[in-house]
Amino acid sequence: DQEIRVAKQLGLEKSANMHAVRVGGSDEAGLGARVTRILAEAKINVRGLTGAAIGGRSVIYVRFESSTDAQRGREALRANLGL
Repeated sequence: DQEIRVAKQLGLEKSANMHAVRVGGSDEAGLGARVTRILAEAKINVRGLTGAAIGGRSVIYVRFESSTDAQRGREALRANLGL
């Protein structure tokens, strides 16, 4: 892909130890709080969280310590958010 070639030319590379889950949907009040509550109740530690809302849509990226935590987080979010 062109994007990957350009990123490499700029000195960027894919991280081998960053594990993240993307949550996307409509922009609704409290979505970030729901995401973190679901993960906390599942006893999954979050390493980082970022989000944005644009034009009635939202996206949240949740970063985890390990691929195992990311998988558990993905399963918990799917089960509780209906993804």
